[in-house]
Amino acid sequence: MVKEELLSSYYKKTKPFYHRFFKEIFGQGKSFDEISSLVTKKSIFKDFELDSVSLYESVVFLKRSIYNLLGYKYLVCGNHLPMSKVSLYYSYFDSINCLLRIRCFAIVHFSEVPETFEQNPRKLIFTIIQHQDHSYSLDNSRRNEHQLVWTVFHDYFPMLSSNYDGRWFTQDRYEWNYGLLYLSQATDTFAEREIQERCNHNFLNPNFLASSSEDESQYKHDLLGNHGFEEIHAGDLIKECIRLLVLIADKSEYRDDYVKMFSDMKDGVNFFESKEDTKSEILKWIDNAMDELSGPDES
Repeated sequence: MVKEELLSSYYKKTKPFYHRFFKEIFGQGKSFDEISSLVTKKSIFKDFELDSVSLYESVVFLKRSIYNLLGYKYLVCGNHLPMSKVSLYYSYFDSINCLLRIRCFAIVHFSEVPETFEQNPRKLIFTIIQHQDHSYSLDNSRRNEHQLVWTVFHDYFPMLSSNYDGRWFTQDRYEWNYGLLYLSQATDTFAEREIQERCNHNFLNPNFLASSSEDESQYKHDLLGNHGFEEIHAGDLIKECIRLLVLIADKSEYRDDYVKMFSDMKDGVNFFESKEDTKSEILKWIDNAMDELSGPDES
């Protein structure tokens, strides 16, 4: 793990966008048994290109997180409550993976396609940990990928999570995605009210709680406690990803590449259909990042 205060110096000479993935690099030209052997031996690699891969994957996860948040708002405003909740969960999950990649921790999974339906596919989940000397170590993981991601996230970012977040969010995602109980209630009166409250309010607005009366203030606090906190949490994770990327970009030899990356990200936000106030708020975050990087390079 690379500490936050060392990120700028760690990535200073790293070209940020290599357009390759860990899974592609470690799996290219290797059989399942060969990959498994590397993991079992806890192999160590020293390859500066892997730093670029880590940064590239962090940006891809950030984009996916933003797109899933936009998808959540689009779906809930279309009355698709179950899938909107699943999209919101994956906005969290993608942001967390973005943050872990930045701090030099990754999870990769391989599966072997069986030759017949009677055979069970072999699966392998392993972790990649970067160290401050730019080396990478592999290790086997016997835990569920989602459980592991949430656990490591809390270890690395205790101020952004609690011990219970992973359990609560993954269970909620499971019930909405696979369970029958929530789905059976997705069109009742209570669901309709929840849909309206989630759709009609922009909880990402930092001035959302501004009120002209005590009754309005109480109403807005109730909305936040019931539904809004989930949207706010998704937004906070995205903003933290952006903040750390700006921190790295500010001292990077490839600063202009980061500016272009944020510009491309804006194009992606504009491409997707969603609530305009949600899109506008996210575009402000990206614009602020670009403004911070538009000043003179002080590195």
